[in-house]
Amino acid sequence: MKKSLKIIITAVAIVLGLLLLSYFFAPVYQFKKSKPFSGDKLFNPYQNIHPSGWMALTIKESVSGSQKPTLLHDSYAVFVEPQKIVKHEHSIPSYTHGFNFFKTRQLCIGSNEVLWIDLPLYQTAGHKQWIIDRLVSHNEIVVLENPGYSFNDLKKLSNYHLLEISNGKTTSVAQWDTALSSGHRVYMMADSRLKSDTSNTFSMIYAPSRGHDEI
Repeated sequence: MKKSLKIIITAVAIVLGLLLLSYFFAPVYQFKKSKPFSGDKLFNPYQNIHPSGWMALTIKESVSGSQKPTLLHDSYAVFVEPQKIVKHEHSIPSYTHGFNFFKTRQLCIGSNEVLWIDLPLYQTAGHKQWIIDRLVSHNEIVVLENPGYSFNDLKKLSNYHLLEISNGKTTSVAQWDTALSSGHRVYMMADSRLKSDTSNTFSMIYAPSRGHDEI
């Protein structure tokens, strides 16, 4: 009985040690005080965009290598799987990062490498910033998924590109407003994560064609 208990305690200690190991590598961040935007002009990113170049963007959970998405001519899909880059001739290589208990996830678009580092237990804003910074170096676009980030987090976090404000189940418009009000110029994205070819929540992107570089 004592031997079995000792084995269980040892196994638990090893698991906890592995879970806590990544925390020793995470740096300590000193965030600057948030500063709202200011100036005498209002930035309009759509000022010189022609209305004919818009496409609906949907995020789909996965697609088999031989499956071809039946998308409309004015739509584009990104296919993702957890911790696995999905490469498909009809989509940009992408995946979803994050394997922690609090479901803090990031959508990585234009990926060339999967990041196998995460903080599985509680994450401070500094921990989340560390993960974002690591992801940015291996992905063209990093999206903070909804939910997973508090209002206090979004006052501090930077260096990411998009914030998911709707996933078909919950919305984070107020969180996006918090990021903008704190001086972080980030754009929003909405999706439904459906496996079908229809979606009731999506984003609009502007591009001359479906080519990777132009998207």
